[in-house]
Amino acid sequence: MSRTTDTRIEDTKDAEFPATGARCIWGPAAGSLLYTPSEYAKKWDGAQWANAAIGSRFGGFSYAELKITGRKLTKTPGGEYGTRCRITTNKGTENERTWGAWWIAQR
Repeated sequence: MSRTTDTRIEDTKDAEFPATGARCIWGPAAGSLLYTPSEYAKKWDGAQWANAAIGSRFGGFSYAELKITGRKLTKTPGGEYGTRCRITTNKGTENERTWGAWWIAQR
């Protein structure tokens, strides 16, 4: 399986980004584990606005603002159940992007 078609979600272990145990998915083949960035990491990177981080199986993290918008479980494109949410990355920059997703609780 090539790195571009590999959609496995794996925990990227880092002391400054402890895993929450929850996942976020935004399509049948796109998703990530969620992490809580430390105050030190957010200050160092200038991302005090972030309340979450999206992990990459390649070892990096993207700071994110995660807002739960749903009030009940909704069936996701992958057939799981999650709560609707909105994710914003690159907040305050010209590359800011917001999209809808599903927050999947820890099993």
